[in-house]
Amino acid sequence: MAGKPTPADLQQMLAAAVRHQAAGQLGEAAALCKRVLGVAPKHPAALHLLGLIEHRAGRSKAGAELISKAIALNPSDVAAQNNLGLVLLHMDRVDAARRQFEKALSLNPDYAEAINNLGTVQTRQGAPDAAEASFRKALDKKPAYPEALNNLGNVLAEKGAYEDATAQYITALKLRPGYADAMANLGNALTRLGRNDEAIDSCRAALAINPKMTKALINLGNALQEKGDLEQAQESYRQASEIDGKNALAFVNLGKVAQIRERFNAAVAAFQQACDLDPKTSTLCALAQSMVGARRSPEAESLLRDALRDRPKEAELIAALGVVLVDQSRMEEGIAAYREALSIDPGLSEAHNNLGTALIESGRLDEATACFRDAVRVNPNNASAHRHLALSRKFTDRDDDVIAMEDAWRRDDLTEAQQMLLGFGLGKIYDDMRRPDDAFPYFAKANAIRRKSLTYSIETEKENFERIAKVFDRDVLDRYRGAGADGTGQIFIVGMPRSGTTLVEQILSSHPQVFGAGEVLDLDETIERHFAVASDRNFAAAYRDPPREAFAAAGTDYIDAMRARAPDYDCFTNKMPANFIYLGLIALMLPGAKIVHCRRDPVDTCLSIFMRLFSTGQFFGYDQRELGRYYRLYRALMAHWSTVMPDRIHDIVYEDLVAEPETHTRALVGHCGLTWNDACLDFHTNKRTVKTASVAQVRQPIYKDSVQAWRRYEHHLQPLLDALGDAAGPDNGDR
Repeated sequence: MAGKPTPADLQQMLAAAVRHQAAGQLGEAAALCKRVLGVAPKHPAALHLLGLIEHRAGRSKAGAELISKAIALNPSDVAAQNNLGLVLLHMDRVDAARRQFEKALSLNPDYAEAINNLGTVQTRQGAPDAAEASFRKALDKKPAYPEALNNLGNVLAEKGAYEDATAQYITALKLRPGYADAMANLGNALTRLGRNDEAIDSCRAALAINPKMTKALINLGNALQEKGDLEQAQESYRQASEIDGKNALAFVNLGKVAQIRERFNAAVAAFQQACDLDPKTSTLCALAQSMVGARRSPEAESLLRDALRDRPKEAELIAALGVVLVDQSRMEEGIAAYREALSIDPGLSEAHNNLGTALIESGRLDEATACFRDAVRVNPNNASAHRHLALSRKFTDRDDDVIAMEDAWRRDDLTEAQQMLLGFGLGKIYDDMRRPDDAFPYFAKANAIRRKSLTYSIETEKENFERIAKVFDRDVLDRYRGAGADGTGQIFIVGMPRSGTTLVEQILSSHPQVFGAGEVLDLDETIERHFAVASDRNFAAAYRDPPREAFAAAGTDYIDAMRARAPDYDCFTNKMPANFIYLGLIALMLPGAKIVHCRRDPVDTCLSIFMRLFSTGQFFGYDQRELGRYYRLYRALMAHWSTVMPDRIHDIVYEDLVAEPETHTRALVGHCGLTWNDACLDFHTNKRTVKTASVAQVRQPIYKDSVQAWRRYEHHLQPLLDALGDAAGPDNGDR
């Protein structure tokens, strides 16, 4: 191009710049714009285009300045007014962006792009109805407009109109088949409609086009989570968090999956990162809840009290503090926190629900039932409250509580988590009504959903149990005999869950000398500190013979921890049922401790487990075959303990206890080295806090309804009976 470029030459250069920009060749496009501006510094079109290029290159401030100059030179340029609004919106200058779109529309009221962008601003400003109207108006002006269809779909999805939203996304994709953003949004809507496989396909199609689209990864994770594939969901969220380390939602969802999988320390890490990015109240509460799961309640309390200094009237934070206080057995403080939260915001359904659980643990059953009803009234879809209501009372017919729960069960938009909670609740209700054929399908569905969410191997469990028996053999127990602290006054109540451990502790804790500590983790924590092993069923793999003095130190540490719970008592019960795996260590650490082994009919025990949703652990309990195999492993390990430490274990059989309460209660009290006290027969009047699935039962006198209860369900239990094999017979003492 010889000589000074002509206006036609400048137009050709700008046309070439537009082509380079469209191809993503921003450097070449910018160079051409600068050549034009070198000749004509006040060329509006060149300033406008260079501003767009700067914005695409990540320099939005410079881009906005250049487009502003173009507008100053040519105020009637509708496209420039609109594009300046888009750049300002990207910079989160929402009000300024809105003014630009309105200026564009004052110049051309039919300009569909500006109408669409105004709808985007209205969405950001929390005006979904106005936004919907704008998107529909844009489509009136320009029906074949994929962006407006996608945006209309988003606002409809925000309103819960997922079917309508899906139709908009599909239309957008017909117009533009490779529209990745619409594919990702379609995935979200399909997940909400329960069409998880289609949602997964749509999100993966978006990722095939743009592998680093965090929205598509998050929506894919949501669909996978709803389908029950938690490992893949976790991986999807992890990828999203790595691609965009400032995306708080990716970390929140990562934390939620870790919570469901009971990997609480991982959940704490994820929620902490989310809080660092965006300390929303809901995320702070989730972080505190994960800390509780990770046995870090004091840390959770500090977190919430720090937050409340800045937000003293934040009801959700106060309610979360209630959870933390209750976890620390500070029951009255926790109840007061829930009541304070509800006085600020009576619409907190989960606070009503949690207040109910605290009251039921305190023995205030009627008050608890009222709280659960309040929770359901505020939010009819609160599946947890429905389940707790089912657990809080006996049912004889289909009353209003049952009808409300069945209505919730029939909803099309239930998540699997909600189905699981409602299933356990409805199963319990129909079991109360002696309608086993109606109850069992609910239990089966609920257990199947729960089992899908867990990583568990019965084969690994078998290896762990066999290793425990091998490590703690008679030679080891003889070698370290007498090495521990005395342990007189320490009572361990062990057995399978639902075998009567809560009843036995309630009986013993009714004695004036005995403090019932419940299912505490003091033993687990002592083992971790003194033997450098994880307190789980795999602990024997890392266990190494310690020096003799380690047993006395560990025993003393445990005794001190229990005494700190109730300094005025002489005897303490620890009723963590699974402590049966530690009986070898207990014998070495605390040779004077008493061990009470609760036994119950094997099939009754297993069925009762299958009919319960446990707050944590008990992963073996959600599949009949695994449950039966686990029972056999437990029985074999108890047989080992009886062989290597004869006369240390006092067996108490549930069926014998309910048949002859005084005889077996006297034997139990005598084994524990206590003088007789009549209060042990009136255990149901004991008002102490109880935090187990048997909380309602121990508030009643002994009853025989649970004996041979499994016979009503026999034709549903073949997988369990097959897995139990010869262990399915009555537990007659042959361990």
